[in-house]
Amino acid sequence: MMDGTAIITVSAAVVGLTQILKWSSLPTSGLIPVVLVFVLSALGVILWGVSTEIVFDRHLLWPYFAGWVAVSTSAAGVFGLAQSTPKAFGSGGR
Repeated sequence: MMDGTAIITVSAAVVGLTQILKWSSLPTSGLIPVVLVFVLSALGVILWGVSTEIVFDRHLLWPYFAGWVAVSTSAAGVFGLAQSTPKAFGSGGR
């Protein structure tokens, strides 16, 4: 099961990778960073799940989903998506 320790571990790896990609001149607004953050978060959670060697069962869906949400919000916060995305899609933001 994906507990708090696992979420923090996966978040650290995904946030670090996200920072490296941000520093490599990746666009910081628009759809590309949003998709990238969500895909990297899913990849991190999936890799963690596979590495634990636990047989996947239906009762693990919610902990994995909650873990993915926690990891993706951490990575999105580091990437600054909350500030950049509304402007990129024309809503102006605040």
